[in-house]
Amino acid sequence: EILILVKDGFSAAEASGESGVLKAPPVIMISKINGKRIRVKLSAGSSMAETLRDYAGSRAVERVEPNAVYSAAYIKEGGAGANKWGLEKIQAKSGWTLTTGNGDVTVAVLDTGVDYAHPDLSGRKVLKGLNFADERNYLDPMDAHGHGTHIAGIIAAFSSDLAGMTGVAFNCRVLAVKVLNSMGYGYLSDVAAGIRYAADNGAKVINISLTGPDSPLLKEAVDYAYSKGCVIVAAAGNDSSGALSYPAAYENVIAVSATDENDSLAKFSNHSAKSVCAPGKNIYSCAPGRQYEVLSGTSMASAYVSGLSALLESINGHATNFQVLLSIAGNSDDKGAA
Repeated sequence: EILILVKDGFSAAEASGESGVLKAPPVIMISKINGKRIRVKLSAGSSMAETLRDYAGSRAVERVEPNAVYSAAYIKEGGAGANKWGLEKIQAKSGWTLTTGNGDVTVAVLDTGVDYAHPDLSGRKVLKGLNFADERNYLDPMDAHGHGTHIAGIIAAFSSDLAGMTGVAFNCRVLAVKVLNSMGYGYLSDVAAGIRYAADNGAKVINISLTGPDSPLLKEAVDYAYSKGCVIVAAAGNDSSGALSYPAAYENVIAVSATDENDSLAKFSNHSAKSVCAPGKNIYSCAPGRQYEVLSGTSMASAYVSGLSALLESINGHATNFQVLLSIAGNSDDKGAA
């Protein structure tokens, strides 16, 4: 798939080639995102490189880029099921003497959806956002994968049962925005749309525990959410690299690397001078169907920082996203170079 930005003064039909601006374009137009952007699916056997070059040369096209695929940033490593070391490591109980979260503070979870029927997440805890990953179930962000439910649990779950899960900001709410499918993958166009949707629908914090390539469309969505005052938190990536994945690499995003119980950088974690670190190895949290599981990844680390951001927003509802970033970066323990 490709994404076309239409030039001012031209129609979607002209930009897509339907009007004959391009000769016999090897595409099937599948949807118009809005008046300026078109999502197009290539026909079988088409060359991505050739198609991008053809469209870039069209007088009706401002910009064209691949509709890249993004993926949930986690690893199934196993581990002790009852080990809830993450909350202890970030000294959550001390933070809870100041606030356990405000119900008016909402964290958008852009992910595989959320199991809103899970006992630790049910009731007013989860707001049902849109499902961008499946147009047939547009109004139902139920999680059929598990990753998004795990992330939501770390951020805001609450259970009085010792076997259950308590999140960092357990009195805040989660807005479930489904942008990844049941296999944990999703299109750039859906991720970008989900970010804008979250920003326009009351999210104070946006957690993006997924990774992929750089994209002008993705950066525009991130900058839009930032301009609306959202705190944007994203997974650094799990490639054992000294470079960040996207959207974590963008200036207006808090990038989060993963650490283990010894405060050492997890072997799988990407990192940079820009990133902060949080627990991300063998993390216990919710799973669909009233279950719990242990996962690892910068996804999990990102969720801890999103929960912390929600607590900071709960204490000072007028805090800017930049102030939240400075507070987190300025009050973290310096563990030295990776």
